Amino acid sequence: MEVNDIVYGRSVIDNEILQDLIKSRPFQRLKGVCQQGVPRGYITQNQPDFSRYEHSIGVMLALKRFNAPLEEQVAGLLHDVSHTAFSHLVDYVFGSGVGEDYQDSIHWEFFKEGSELSDILKSHSIDPKRISKPWLYPLLEREQPEMCADRFDYTLRYFAHIGGNDFVTTSLSSAINRDSTILFTSFPQAREFAIRHLKVWNGVLGGYGELYQDMRVRYYLLSSALIEAIETGLIKRSDFDGSDLHVMKKLEASKSKSITRILNVLKNDMEFELSDSRKNQKVILFSKFRYVDPIYLTEGKARRVSDTDVEFEKLVKEVRERNKAGVGIASIKGIELPILPTRSGTNTHEQKKRAQGDLDPRHTG
Repeated sequence: MEVNDIVYGRSVIDNEILQDLIKSRPFQRLKGVCQQGVPRGYITQNQPDFSRYEHSIGVMLALKRFNAPLEEQVAGLLHDVSHTAFSHLVDYVFGSGVGEDYQDSIHWEFFKEGSELSDILKSHSIDPKRISKPWLYPLLEREQPEMCADRFDYTLRYFAHIGGNDFVTTSLSSAINRDSTILFTSFPQAREFAIRHLKVWNGVLGGYGELYQDMRVRYYLLSSALIEAIETGLIKRSDFDGSDLHVMKKLEASKSKSITRILNVLKNDMEFELSDSRKNQKVILFSKFRYVDPIYLTEGKARRVSDTDVEFEKLVKEVRERNKAGVGIASIKGIELPILPTRSGTNTHEQKKRAQGDLDPRHTG
C-alpha cells in the first residue's frame, strides 16, 4: 500500500497489520470526519480542511519516521478512531466543553471483545486493551507541554495545507527521537514550532487569530443547531457514529427556522463583531488551551525553549490568561444572540461553566 502524504511525501505501508487496520470499517469511517470540527461547505475557505483519516495516517507515518516500535505505530494509527462526526465540536454538544475529552471517554469501546478492531489486532498477536490506551506510548501521546507525534503531525499538517512548506521541511529535518522523546536539534526550530503551535491553536492576533475566532463562532453556531436537533428528535446520538455529511443532511432537511438560519449564516460569508467590553458581549466563547514547550539539543545537552527564551515563557502566560477570558462576541449578522436552544437567555457565568465542563451543554437551569 502506497500513500502520498502532504507532510511526509510518498510512503509504502507494507506491514500487514497496518494494511488490515486501514482497510477496516471503523478506520475508513474517519474519511468522513473533518479534523477541524466544521465540515466542508460550512467552514471558511482560508481554513485548512483535512480529515481524521488523513491525520491518523500522518501520526503513524511520523511514528515510523521516529523509529517507533510497530505496536506504537498501530496505536498511533488508531488513536483517533473513536472520534465522532464533527470531531471536538461535539464536546460542546454532549461532552465536557473545553476539556475536549468526549472522544477519550469512549475510545475503549472500539477495542471491546468481538469488535472488528479487536479481532484484527488479536489475529496479529497484539493486545487490544493496550492499543486502547494511547498514553502507554511515549512517542505517541504525552501531557502538555511535551512534544508527541500527535501534536507534531496536526501542527505540521495545518501548515502544509496553508502553504507553509518551508516550516514543514525544516521541522522534519530538525525533529528526532532520543530515548522515546521527540526533540529538536536546534533552538531556532524548536522555538519556531512552539510559537506557531501556540498562535494557531489559541488565536493570537498577528498569528492566525482571525481564523481561530471565526472557527470559535462556527463551533458555537453549529453546536447550537445540533443541540436543538437532538432535543427535537431530528437526530440521535447514534447519528454521530457516522460521517459529518450524514448528520448535515438531516440538519439541512430540518423545518426548524432557527436551524435553517444558522446553516445559511455558516454557508455564506459569516460576519461577526468582537467585543472586549463586558457591556457589549452577548456571548463569550471558550476553548481548550494548547501549547508545547519543546526540548532541543545544545552542545549535546537537552534544554527546553522556556529555559532559554524568557519572552516565550511570558507569551505562554499571556496567551493562557487571554484563553481564560474567552472570545467575546457582540453580534453575528443574521443571528439573534444568544441562541442556546434550551434557554431564553444565558449569562456569562453559566456559559463559562458550561464551556469548562461544569454544566451539561443542554443544562436548562
